[in-house]
Amino acid sequence: MTTRPTPLLRALLVAALVWAGVGPLAAQYELKSPELNPLFKSGSGPAGTVPGNVPVDPDGTPPVSAAKPQFAAVGSTAAAAGPRAISADLTLRYPSSTGGTAPALVLRRAHLGNAFAAGVPRYLLGDVVTPPTTQIDGTTPADPLYWRPIPVRPGEDFTHATGAPETDVVPADAVPGVYYSPHAERVFAHQAGRASVTWVTRVEVPLPGDPNPGLRYRHRTETFSVSSATTQPVRTLFWTERSFNGPLVGIPSGSIQTVNPVYNTLFPATVAAEYQPVGISQNTEPNASGPEEKRTLWFEKLNGIGLLHAYNVEGRIFVEYLGALKPGSPDEHIFLGADIVEVSRVAPSNNVTVHLGERITPRDNDNNLLPLDQSSEWIAAPVLDATGNFQPLYSSQTRADGETLYYVERENLNPDRVIFYWLQKSDAAIHFLPAPSRPDLGIKWPVLRNHYAQTWPTEVDAFAHYTVSAEGSDAATGIQFPEGNLPTVVFQDDGAQTESQVEVASQRLVVSFNGDGINRTLLKFTSGNQVWYVRLYTQAENLNGFREGDGAPALVGDVSIGDRLPAPAGYLNAGYIAAGTGYHPGAYRDPFAVGAVAAEQGAIIPVNALPGQNQLTVWWFKKIAPPSAPFAFYVPAKIGRYTVSYPASPARIVMASNDGSGELTG
Repeated sequence: MTTRPTPLLRALLVAALVWAGVGPLAAQYELKSPELNPLFKSGSGPAGTVPGNVPVDPDGTPPVSAAKPQFAAVGSTAAAAGPRAISADLTLRYPSSTGGTAPALVLRRAHLGNAFAAGVPRYLLGDVVTPPTTQIDGTTPADPLYWRPIPVRPGEDFTHATGAPETDVVPADAVPGVYYSPHAERVFAHQAGRASVTWVTRVEVPLPGDPNPGLRYRHRTETFSVSSATTQPVRTLFWTERSFNGPLVGIPSGSIQTVNPVYNTLFPATVAAEYQPVGISQNTEPNASGPEEKRTLWFEKLNGIGLLHAYNVEGRIFVEYLGALKPGSPDEHIFLGADIVEVSRVAPSNNVTVHLGERITPRDNDNNLLPLDQSSEWIAAPVLDATGNFQPLYSSQTRADGETLYYVERENLNPDRVIFYWLQKSDAAIHFLPAPSRPDLGIKWPVLRNHYAQTWPTEVDAFAHYTVSAEGSDAATGIQFPEGNLPTVVFQDDGAQTESQVEVASQRLVVSFNGDGINRTLLKFTSGNQVWYVRLYTQAENLNGFREGDGAPALVGDVSIGDRLPAPAGYLNAGYIAAGTGYHPGAYRDPFAVGAVAAEQGAIIPVNALPGQNQLTVWWFKKIAPPSAPFAFYVPAKIGRYTVSYPASPARIVMASNDGSGELTG
């Protein structure tokens, strides 16, 4: 048995169709009374059919006929609409589902649609516009020499071998819809929207049936749409003038002699009045302020350095890079390449966090390093670096290849105080060199702006750990550094910046606490054009909540007299005995006195377990080495607390002292 669809279901089925009209597009199915513009209407015909043999509904309901003739075609789309529970008094006005004990479901509103375009663009921004493929008769194929590659210029006149001359084929005041580059000898779609171009034959040709017979220059005007999209990568440039801080784009010297922005009606060369920011009053005194800056995008060369500026207008513009003048030409240059440049007022900003001692790098909103695939390097362009007392928040280091790297050196909790643009080195996207050749222009375009908060890391293993006594360290227990590689204390978490310092006399790092038993210090090592930062976490041995540098719990164990104390995994066999006396002094080497490497030749051997004197506390040393430089330093980083006892079943003679026999050798 077949069930007739409910009114709600029928409404949804009707909503699955969209009608495309040859005239103004209008299709509407009215669910309310009266009927206004139905897509379907009742029909008549033999039982079970309508004209055209369309079956009727099984229950005998009058069939439907084809739509009214104002529709020329039909297409399909997809949509979804769902009813909702509502008061029952509306069920007579809207498609609904009733019955049973459940609330009525009423379809109050549904929307559907499909994408359509009024016209398909023939070209994208930056595309080369090509002459017609057929001759003036519209059917005969045109060879490459039939049409002149240069479109008719506004106001250009033509003198024919026969007939009167033609003037103003394109009116003199017409705005060119495309750009002919005499440098590239090509026509480019340089402005989005409707464009018109008039082509002319290279030579005079006949046209049968023309009211002006004979040899004449023939013209063909083409009108088309140009999309604002482009097939090539788009370069970005942000406003660089007045209160805006977008970076100037440097144009490398060498092959590029000049840059030619191709202005259009949407992106003019100048504006009537300079941009006036909200809240900034303009000084009207001519002697107190400079002239208005009305330019939009311009290139200038100062002392041989080429720079691109942007201001006053946002949008896309075609820019070409030109080399030396062509031989014998006063104003035509060798075409090197071109780009579509998108000029924006400001770049979107990302607030991110970096840690002290880290390199400042480009980041996305989730603090991920960019580019994510590490396929290319982005170049830093800092904007602002200032503290209240004019101390730098970061430092710079120039690599051997000339690029500058930046490193975080001071804490900064206000991201707006450290702003970096990130530039990506790019080649000209539009060029005509055969693959795989490229112009190799190397222009650096801004792609991202980051605002940086600079903080200490919270992870334990992000620091080198330095264990000291409750009072700190002194010239005897301070960290010793390799000769010639003394670091600089650039920042510490002590507000007065005095807890840690490199003592001039001993050349060691000494630490004194101001009551909390903790100090975080950023050390900076410099070697040639390399820089290395170490975050040092110094803590007193007796500190409540002492955190081991390796994240493991403090080392506590039992050891027998005569057994050498083994170093923990990852630490040197060099330990400083911070407490206890029951050890073999002849075997022990103090790492603070002889150095950590030399101390590994010694050993810590318990020799006594007298009551009250059976404890040994040892600070084990760890090597801290830079990624590439051939030097290192050593810090006591792990505490071991040992209880000494006699072996339960000694299988050897234990020498508790060298008295009597003298020191044993061999």
